[in-house]
Amino acid sequence: MLLPTVAPAQWASWAAPEGFVSDLNLLNKVKDLAAWHLIRLSNPNIHIDLFRQSYEDAIDWFKQVQKGQASPYGWPPRVDDPGTPYIEGGPIQWHSNPKRNNYF
Repeated sequence: MLLPTVAPAQWASWAAPEGFVSDLNLLNKVKDLAAWHLIRLSNPNIHIDLFRQSYEDAIDWFKQVQKGQASPYGWPPRVDDPGTPYIEGGPIQWHSNPKRNNYF
């Protein structure tokens, strides 16, 4: 989704469109990913280690969010699936294996 062109003074009054995530942390992570890929394509004569570290940090953060180990501020909780016996969007989860009955 492309952002509308607005003057900096209007940013405070600009409301994000429906379905648009206005999270600056997410935006910075995506910029780190894009910058790393552009640098690898263009092969400039710069210090690539800083961009590589930012890229690896962004990938690690996305993996944590995907696994549910990180909960970014302002993001909605996970939607509960009625097919599971526990609440998926809650902060605490637990489960166990079914009880086994051994007959000898």
